[in-house]
Amino acid sequence: MHFRALSRREVIDYYRRAKVIIDLPHHLQAGLTMRVFEALGAGRKLITMNSHIAEEPFYDKRIMFPVQVSVRAAQKVRER
Repeated sequence: MHFRALSRREVIDYYRRAKVIIDLPHHLQAGLTMRVFEALGAGRKLITMNSHIAEEPFYDKRIMFPVQVSVRAAQKVRER
């Protein structure tokens, strides 16, 4: 799989068009990802696998939705 970096303009455009941002962090990720802060800054809803987000002072249950997903299921999503 190959990824190319997006330009700043492309990132802004994607977030502008999105209604929801999905945060699927790497399995070795600890703590919050940049996706959380990007969603906050863009004023978008966030679906995240990080259940600890509910402990953060900025947590808002109206726009942040922590979900439990098995590691195997998350890996299948990343492989697509």
